[in-house]
Amino acid sequence: MRGIKVLILAAVIAMVVAGCGKRQQIPRNGYNRFKVVERYKDGSEIVDKDTGYGYFIFYDGQGIVPLFDEYGHPYQENGWRDYSE
Repeated sequence: MRGIKVLILAAVIAMVVAGCGKRQQIPRNGYNRFKVVERYKDGSEIVDKDTGYGYFIFYDGQGIVPLFDEYGHPYQENGWRDYSE
């Protein structure tokens, strides 16, 4: 019984060590898809420059939520293509 526990422990240690390698870097092309529209004390309103839809990102890591208009449709920012950046 003790031999099985040692074998399992050795297998777990080997799996942990095998997973501790150098992280693969993802190449980036310099394209920034999102643009900050407005900053607030608890987060930022951003716009997707490809679709024009707005989102709110919380600063404290609570997540990101899409913005909706008064009819329940995804909110498309006014003039979202007017600013180049």
